[in-house]
Amino acid sequence: MELHTPLQILNVVPSQPYRPPVTQPSDLDPKHRVKDVRIVDERLYIDLEDGQTVSVPVEIYPRLANGTDEQRANWHLIRSGLGIHWPDLDVSIASHALLFGTRPSESR
Repeated sequence: MELHTPLQILNVVPSQPYRPPVTQPSDLDPKHRVKDVRIVDERLYIDLEDGQTVSVPVEIYPRLANGTDEQRANWHLIRSGLGIHWPDLDVSIASHALLFGTRPSESR
């Protein structure tokens, strides 16, 4: 009698660890495009095209928190408006990350 491991019985082949699919801009709701960005009293405000405003403490983005007013003011939209980038600070934030409460890796 031949012995089989549980993986052989289930015909499962071990592979790479599971990685969630990368979200493409086309997968996201276009209403979540960024309309405006501002930092007031150490809070980051992101106005979306659907009328929502998302606000988080700027301290969760250390490079943004430590940037000058001039560096913070130099931002542009990326990913067809589904994200924001501050080139002077090398900080990028996706609108869906704010909406779903995803904490940036640099703040963990």
